Amino acid sequence: MLKSLRAIACDLNQGVNNSGRVGRIFPAATACLLLIISVGRCQLADNRINGQIKSVESSGPIEPPAPPVFSFANSDFQVANGTGIKNTPMQITVSTRDQYGNLYYDPSFVVDISVSGGTAEGWLNELIDNGDGTYVIDFFNETTGSAKTVSALLGGEPLSSTQSTFSVVDPRLSFTGNSAPSASIASRIVIETDDPGWQLTGNCDVSLGDVTITSPTATLVTTPCLATGGGTFSVNYNYDTTAPYLSATAVANTIHFYAKQSTLQPKRTWIYKTLQANPPTLVSDLATLQTMAANDATQFYILDQNISASGSNNWTPIGDGTNNFQGVFDGNGHTIDGLDCTNCSYASLFGSTIAIISNVRMTNVNFRSPSDPAGGVVGWSQGGEIRHVYVSGRVEAPFNNAGGIVGHGAPNIYYSVFSGDVVAQSDAYGLGGGDVYNVATYGTVTGGHAAYGIIRGTAGDSCKYCTSDADVVSTGVLDDAAGIGNWVAPRDSYFTGTVTGVDDVGGIASHVFAQPRYTYSLANVTATAPPVHVGPVFSRPPSLSNGPVFVLDTATCTPNCTNTDGEAKSMAELMQRSTFVGWDFYEIWRIDEGVDTPKLRWMDYLSEYIP
Repeated sequence: MLKSLRAIACDLNQGVNNSGRVGRIFPAATACLLLIISVGRCQLADNRINGQIKSVESSGPIEPPAPPVFSFANSDFQVANGTGIKNTPMQITVSTRDQYGNLYYDPSFVVDISVSGGTAEGWLNELIDNGDGTYVIDFFNETTGSAKTVSALLGGEPLSSTQSTFSVVDPRLSFTGNSAPSASIASRIVIETDDPGWQLTGNCDVSLGDVTITSPTATLVTTPCLATGGGTFSVNYNYDTTAPYLSATAVANTIHFYAKQSTLQPKRTWIYKTLQANPPTLVSDLATLQTMAANDATQFYILDQNISASGSNNWTPIGDGTNNFQGVFDGNGHTIDGLDCTNCSYASLFGSTIAIISNVRMTNVNFRSPSDPAGGVVGWSQGGEIRHVYVSGRVEAPFNNAGGIVGHGAPNIYYSVFSGDVVAQSDAYGLGGGDVYNVATYGTVTGGHAAYGIIRGTAGDSCKYCTSDADVVSTGVLDDAAGIGNWVAPRDSYFTGTVTGVDDVGGIASHVFAQPRYTYSLANVTATAPPVHVGPVFSRPPSLSNGPVFVLDTATCTPNCTNTDGEAKSMAELMQRSTFVGWDFYEIWRIDEGVDTPKLRWMDYLSEYIP
């Protein structure tokens, strides 16, 4: 019966198909026949009703999909792009997937990432498990040049990737046109009447986002990195008062700008804000340098070429303790070589100052002041600041204080380096000054009363991003010696020299106020006579709590350590990033693991900051 019904249904449907319309078949009968056709799975391959309805063959029950299971073949890793930027993290992502290509997570999975080249070329940050089948790690590029290859292991087996190699390029960030440090002096002078403002321009990396421009004497500005020209930025600074402006306080000055993107080290440039009534004096030779005036705050001097000053006692310091140099002096990145003054009051380039001094390199100085303070740049500072200065040579004060940059006084000092010998009957400092940032000292520092690798300091003075490799010696009775300073709070700093004194001898700081943070010392310290206070970090316990401070566990105290503040670590531990929990290894520090202890990142860019 069922078979005949199927045949009838097929015949009827064929008849409908041939006629092109339903004709005289009753709707009820048609519905019945269609039901029978559906049940009996009649093949109606080419049949149509009015050209609209095709026959359907039932495929039987739909099978549910198989549950997701891990698929090694579908798992992979990706590098963010094929080109990285030096001193900027690049993201690497591992994705574990199922047989359908969807993310699959198993908390027992072990993921390992490596990049070709040692940690001197770059380093991997901590792997982050997102808990969803993705694992993210940042690679921090330290060098440019050869291509690097990423390898990823899952449970010890290598994963595949469509992008496993990349290269690293120098950052595009730079100042351009008249804003560039290499531009002529004339093109970087802005005058209040002729130039109501200054257009600061530069190149940038679009992928790194906004450019932040800071300045000690200009408004802080955050500006977009535009895609125009491959990545550019531009900011218009007004001459005064209307933001963003060059300076509302200093009438004439060197305006330093620092541009920064992401974690890149800042790029620097400078311009000269002047007055039409008092245009700057360009200094081209030793004779003109010697004519710089004291007691005239309107004077602005700019060095427009290198000066060779070799000779015996060829210099008379500007300022004598009563008459101070009060103007602005900028070296424009040039060098003064061989200044010599071995029997001068306040022996230095400037004897005494209330001034702004910057951008000068002084080599082979020989300054000796019989009865007054002596300094590499300033003998006695009564105010002002010093910025972007390098000094090498010898500074001596047989009966007073001496410093590699400043002999006496406390101007703030930024981005400055001294290399040489400092000798004083009283206090000797590798640098001198008040608050100091981004400074370094090398050589020897010997004081008859006290000696400090960088500064003496007063309560609350800061020493940030400081380093010294000096051999520090104090020969006075019951006086102190320290690798960095006394009454100072070092932060993100380190000392790698030696310290010897009679009493109160500390690898980082002496006496009681010091409050170092993110600081370490490799110093051996020696006290030569009892009673003694000796410590690898402090000579005595500080009055304030300390942040992370490390000391080499083999560093010695002679005769013995009376104060053991600081966490003792082996040299192997001090060469591992994992030891320095909480330290900023993106913007402040870097480390070549297993090869060296941490170093301050700004020191890799000395040519950017030091003439």
